[in-house]
Amino acid sequence: MAEFQPRGLETIELPVDALTNPCLIAALRIWRLLDGGQPAPGLSAFTPDAFPADLKPLAAVARVIDNQQLQAVLERKAPVVFQTVFEEAEDFLATKTNLRLPFVDADNEVGIIHSPCVVLKGEIKKDTGLKQYWRPGNKSA
Repeated sequence: MAEFQPRGLETIELPVDALTNPCLIAALRIWRLLDGGQPAPGLSAFTPDAFPADLKPLAAVARVIDNQQLQAVLERKAPVVFQTVFEEAEDFLATKTNLRLPFVDADNEVGIIHSPCVVLKGEIKKDTGLKQYWRPGNKSA
């Protein structure tokens, strides 16, 4: 299998409570309602229509594969947030925030991961970088 090669300039993991995008917050709330008191919802609870329509154009559903970002979800069986920056015109970088939501099978193993995301333009200056931008007390997603 090919090694995971991120296409962005830099990718970091963020705490789930750093989310501020209303659509991603809604997706996380829905995922938590679907869990039925378990650590993660079952596969039978997954339906793309349950999630905000605004997220559908950029959402992905993945069967479990060997992937660096997905590994954190597989190990924790909990939502994980990643943010990636991409080159953009002028002095700013575009950002993509991914929310990884696991759904488990009958053996309590992650079977699929629903991954809604949002792309925002021009939030971070090129000379700042993600790690500096996300220093404690600075910003939230």
